[in-house]
This record gives sequence, C-alpha cells and structure tokens, in this order.
Amino acid sequence: MVLARSWIAIALLGGLMGCHSSPAPAPNGSPAAAAVAPSPAASSPPAPLPLPPAAPVPPGEARDDAGDGEPVARGDDGDDLSPVSGDAPADNGAVLPAADPWRGKRVRYPTAVLLFAAKRSDDDPASPRMFQPLVCAINGKRKLGAYCGEVMPARAKIRTPQGELVVTRSTQPFHDEAGDHTYPAPYGPACCMYNTCVGNTVPYHAARGARQAADPHPILAVWPPDADLELEVATDGTAEVAASAVPVTAGRSVKQAFTRAQRRYASVSGRGGGRVLWDVGAGWVTADGIIGPHGYTLLATTDVDHDGHLELISYERWANDYGLDVFGDATAPIYNFSCGNI
Repeated sequence: MVLARSWIAIALLGGLMGCHSSPAPAPNGSPAAAAVAPSPAASSPPAPLPLPPAAPVPPGEARDDAGDGEPVARGDDGDDLSPVSGDAPADNGAVLPAADPWRGKRVRYPTAVLLFAAKRSDDDPASPRMFQPLVCAINGKRKLGAYCGEVMPARAKIRTPQGELVVTRSTQPFHDEAGDHTYPAPYGPACCMYNTCVGNTVPYHAARGARQAADPHPILAVWPPDADLELEVATDGTAEVAASAVPVTAGRSVKQAFTRAQRRYASVSGRGGGRVLWDVGAGWVTADGIIGPHGYTLLATTDVDHDGHLELISYERWANDYGLDVFGDATAPIYNFSCGNI
C-alpha cells in the first residue's frame, strides 16, 4: 500500500502519531456451541456476506476488491523511496510471532484461514485481542482478507501457539470517528491511524484476559484449529542464509534471511528504507517498494491452498505503528494494509 508523498509530508510536519484501532468488544450472548470444522471432503462454505460500502482509500493506495490475490498496485518503485536516513534498528524480536507447536493431527481442509493479531497495545495491555483473516483457501482456491472472514462462523475456535482459543465476530457497527465512516457489522477496519481507519476485514475478538491471546507479540492463528496450512514462522538473523549471498546496495545490510526447501527469503534495511527479497530458484527478486517504512520483518510463510506456491507474510516497521503485506510469486503484494507514520 503506497502512502502519498504529500501525506508523508503532513505527517512529518505535524509530528502526528499513528495508533491502533479500538476494536469493538466481543458480542454478548454468543452461541454456546463451538464452531464445527469443515469436512476434509469438498464442502460448501456459508454463503458470503454482502460486502459493506468501501472504506475510504488514502491517496496512492489500491484495493484488491476481487479478493483473488491479483497483485495490488504499489505505485512508485524507484530506489529513493524514503526520507529515512541511516540504518534503523531491526528489532525483529519484538514482532516475530511464536512458532506453532501443534503436535496433533493436521488436516488439509479445502476451506481454511490464516488469521493475524497485531502486537498487544502498550496503552491497554489487557484489552481484547483482535484477529483478522489475512489469506485463506475457500474450496481449494486462494482468497484474501474479508472474503476469508466471511466463510468462518460467527463464533469460531482457532489455533494459536498458546492453545485453542474461541473468538467471536462483533454484532455492532464500527464507527471511524476520524474518517467519519461506519463499517456495518460484522465488518471493521484492518487498522486505524490519526486521521482515518483503513482496510476492510471481518475482525474476530478474543475475550478480555484470554490466556491464549496474552503473548504481547503478533500472533498467527489458524481456523479450523487442526487445519494444515503449511505455516512456518520465520527465523531471525542470517544463520540459514549467509548475508553475503543476498544482493544489497551500498548503505544497506541484511537483517534476516532464511530458507524454505529450495526457496530463500531476506529482508534488508538501511539508506532509502527497507526491502523484501526472495529467490525461488531463478535468482533474487525485490518486492515493490513502499515509501516510509524503516524496514521489514518477515513473519512466516504458508501455503493455504497447497499449490506449491508459498505466501510470505511481511511486517512493515514504521516509526509509529505498522503495516502488513502478503506476497505471492509477484513482486507486488497480493494483500496489504498500512497504518504507519514516519
């Protein structure tokens, strides 16, 4: 998602801070029965919910309205992307999610969802965590964002690294006061900043104080809880791939590099901002740039539809707040949102 240069200039001059959204509380009186996982055989997911009116799109951004994983336009792809100077700290450990320790049987369901919860708020550490669908398979086909939430039940049991957790949709509309936009239930924004909320998703909320959502780091979760999404959390550092093997320009350094079978993934930081790179066997390619992030932390890879083409989850590190990208094989992300400020 590209932030327009004029928007960045306003943020710099005003010293404005980004902020997370205040998620709607989990609904009262949720059904007592747990969600029933889909059959491993071909299943018919619930009829999709009608999409709400589109949320406002900040200048320079593009939305994947089809939800089918076609790359999202990022705009400027030049090398001089950011006013950030110097080498920002990688701080990967602060945002890397815990590895998935599930040891039970895993099933390749035709419909299954990967969800994401942002870092726990320092302002209200006991606030309920919000999980939003990122990427999924629906009847064996890859879909993204709100489309993934639409096929989940209103009350669902998900798998987190800390154990199974029940989450629920909101039954109340979400009003973006700064942007003067209302999301009808069960929809909501992907994240919010000082002047508006962005993205459109189907948020799921854990109960306040839930042990399985207590980890302050970002959390990756899976629905149904025994689904096999070939999810592997990324490693920090360059133990798996030598930094010298990653092509970098002057003023940049490799912060993270790891392998997945014959594939290699890396993030670099330094002058001009960060970069995400990968090599699937035909040489290194660089993901399309976005103006502003100090760097990127690669969170995980997954293969939701088991087609042999991995999805890469990447965290945009901003001075204030964050953004998230999902990459497929193309250099442009197939899904992204950002609430970052320089």
